[in-house]
Amino acid sequence: RTYAPFTDWLRGVAYGNNLFVTVGENGRIATSSNGSDWKIRQSGTTANLNRVAWITNCFWVAGNGGTVLVSDTGSNWNMVSSGTTNDLYAAAGNSNTLLLAGDNELRLGWLDPASPDNPVWSNELDLLKTNAAPQWTYYNAVWDGGAFVVGGRTGMLVEGYDTNLVATNYTWALLHKSFWTWLWDLTQVNDLYVAVGDRATVLTSGNGAHWDFEYVPNSFSNSIFLGIGGASDGLVAVGNQGAMMFSPNLWTNVVVTNLDGTNLVISTNQTGTMGLLWQAMEPRPTDNDLQGVCCFSNRWVVTGGGGTILTSNNGTNWTARPTSTSAFLSSVTAFPYGWVAAGDLGTLLTSPDGASWTLLPSLTTNWLYRVRYLGGRLLAVGENGMIMTSTNGLSWTPQNSGTDRWLNDVALLDGVYYAVGTQGAVLFSTDTVHWTVADFVSNKSLYALAANHHQLVAAGIEGILLRGQLAPAQIQQYYQNIGTNRFVLSGFPGLDLTLDHGIDSKSWTAGPELRFLDNSGLLLFQESATNSATSQFYRPNPH
Repeated sequence: RTYAPFTDWLRGVAYGNNLFVTVGENGRIATSSNGSDWKIRQSGTTANLNRVAWITNCFWVAGNGGTVLVSDTGSNWNMVSSGTTNDLYAAAGNSNTLLLAGDNELRLGWLDPASPDNPVWSNELDLLKTNAAPQWTYYNAVWDGGAFVVGGRTGMLVEGYDTNLVATNYTWALLHKSFWTWLWDLTQVNDLYVAVGDRATVLTSGNGAHWDFEYVPNSFSNSIFLGIGGASDGLVAVGNQGAMMFSPNLWTNVVVTNLDGTNLVISTNQTGTMGLLWQAMEPRPTDNDLQGVCCFSNRWVVTGGGGTILTSNNGTNWTARPTSTSAFLSSVTAFPYGWVAAGDLGTLLTSPDGASWTLLPSLTTNWLYRVRYLGGRLLAVGENGMIMTSTNGLSWTPQNSGTDRWLNDVALLDGVYYAVGTQGAVLFSTDTVHWTVADFVSNKSLYALAANHHQLVAAGIEGILLRGQLAPAQIQQYYQNIGTNRFVLSGFPGLDLTLDHGIDSKSWTAGPELRFLDNSGLLLFQESATNSATSQFYRPNPH
C-alpha cells in the first residue's frame, strides 16, 4: 500500500512516457516514476480534476467548470481553453483529435502539431450538426484505433467515427438500445403493484421491492404498454396501436411442497390471477394509441390518441364514445360528479357518465399529462411544471409548482401530495397550493407514481423503480403455514426493532429483537404459532 503526501480525493490516473500521473479534487496533481514515491505538482487551478489520459505524446486532464490542462512532462501544466464551463469527466484522443466528455458535453478538438495546446473545438451535441451525438451526460471515453466510444448516464453508449478521414466531420450513432425497458405507468390494486412499459413489459410486486416479469399474449410481444388501471375485479393494460388486454381477478389452486423434518408436506393454496394471467382484447377496439385507464363503480374508461374515449362495463367489451377533440388524451379519472379526461394542448373534458363528453374552455396550452382525484379534489399535472386543481371538474385553478420540469403523475399519501416528473423531479404539498421541490434521489425521469401502506413507488425511464417509505417500519404481509407465523416487514436498512404482540391493541409484550440488513428494506420473520389466544395483535416497534 502506498500513502501519498496529501489527502485529496483522487479521481483519475494515467501512465505515459515512463511516468504515472494522478489527478483529483481541488486541482490536485501528483506524479511518480515508480508508483510508490509521489511528488505534488502545481496545476494552477483549484477546480476538481476528474480524469487524466496519456494521448500520443502529452498528458491531458479534464475537470470541473470546463477545466482542461496539458503537459508533455507531467511537471509543468498549461491551461487550455475548452470553450465550455460544463464539468468534464473524460478525455480521449489520437494524434490529431482530442475528445472531451462531460455534463451535457461532448467536444472535439483538432490538434495542430505546431500548437498542440490550442485545439480548435467543435460541439458534437450541436442540434444543427448533422449526425450529432445525443445530448446527455457522459462519464468516460476511449479511442479504439478507428473510432471514439463514449459511455454515459443510464447506459448510454455511442460511437463516433470520421466519415471523410480528415478529422473534420464525425458521425455519432447509438451502439445499442437501453439495457432496461422504459416503464410508462404504474398502479396499485388489492395490495398488488403492476407496472407496464416498452417491449410488452408487465411487472408485478406485492411489496414494491421485489418485482416479477409476467407473460403476455404473443400478439403483444412488440407492443408498448402506455397505461394500466383497474379495480378489485381486474386490470386493463393499454398501449400503442390500440393494444389492450385484460387480467381478471380470479382464484386458482397452487400446490406447495415443504419439508417438515424429513417428511414431505404437500398443501394446496389459493392464489389470485390478477396481474399474472392476461387476455388479449381482439379485435382491437381502435388503431389509435391508448394510455389513460380508470375503473370506478363497474364502469371502465380508456382514453388515447385522436380524442379516443372507450367505455366498458366489464373490461372486455368496449364502446367508442364521440368527442369534440382530436387531442391525445393521456389520462382519465373518476370523481363524485363524473369523469375527467386530460391531454395534449391543455385539453380537459368532463362527463357525468363516461358516455357523453364536454370539452372545457382551454386554460393552458401545456400538455396535462395526468389527472387524478385525490383527497376530495382533482389535480392535473403536466408540461412545464403545470399543476391545476379543481373541486368540481368545471372550474380549474393553476398552481405555482416551483419547477418548469414536466410533471407526469401525482399521488396522496398520509395527508401529503407528491408529484414526480422528468429528470427525477419530486414535489410535495399538504394543500395542493404551496409546493416544495424535494431533493432529487435520481436524475432519471419518472412517469408514474403509486401509493400504499405508507409507501410511495415511482417508475420511469430505463426501467427505474424507486420506493420511498414514510413509516419507519410496518407489517407488509402476515400468514400462517404449517404451525408457524410468517411476517414480511418493511423498514429502513439498518433499523433495529422489536415485533411486539398482545391480546388487544392496548397491552403489549416486547417481542424478539430484529434488524433490517437487506438493502431492499424487507425482512422475513418466522416464529412458531403456539399462542392459543382467539385474537392476537402485532406491531413493529422501532428503536
